[in-house]
Amino acid sequence: MRSVAVIGAGQMGAGIAQVSAAAGYHVLLSDIDLVRAQAGKDGIGKQLARMVEREKIGAEEAETLLGRIEPVGSYEPMAGAGLVIEAATEREDIKRKIFEDVGKVLGHQAVLASNTSSIPITRMAQATPDPSRFIGVHFFNPVPIMGLIEVIRGLATSDDTVEKVRHFGEALGKTMVFANDSPGFIVNRILLPMLNEACFALGEG
Repeated sequence: MRSVAVIGAGQMGAGIAQVSAAAGYHVLLSDIDLVRAQAGKDGIGKQLARMVEREKIGAEEAETLLGRIEPVGSYEPMAGAGLVIEAATEREDIKRKIFEDVGKVLGHQAVLASNTSSIPITRMAQATPDPSRFIGVHFFNPVPIMGLIEVIRGLATSDDTVEKVRHFGEALGKTMVFANDSPGFIVNRILLPMLNEACFALGEG
């Protein structure tokens, strides 16, 4: 798997595209149109330029990384991608429509993943062509800095799909935690009670 597609060129999608390209993958970056996809790539270019100024990355390396990112205005070019990651806004209706549309061109062995932080994977898998090849990959913001990926398998997610995502995460140099498809997965399940308890402690003075 040397080609990755990212659907959604906002802050999260652009971050996923950047770290994927840094790991050597050819990245197809899409949004609702080519203009927004290109804007996502331009934003990555600005981030890399700042890193070059701070001498965190060489100019040639930044240029090579940016060259691996290809903005696209449709899903057809994703037919050859080994992994397609949806990073759209956190609305299930939007995500399900994306899965239905990209599913029409998805390769027979390709993995389809959602960057959701809370929506059930098993439920969204109903909108995909093959639930066994659907999985959650929850990145954290900002993606190039945060080292964690939460990997969530649905009831139908196959072991092979989990292994493919594991290899992908390792290539990115990320730490992965593996969660079952339960409310809040792992991170939010732990985070939200902590936030509630902090509010209680503040209220008690």
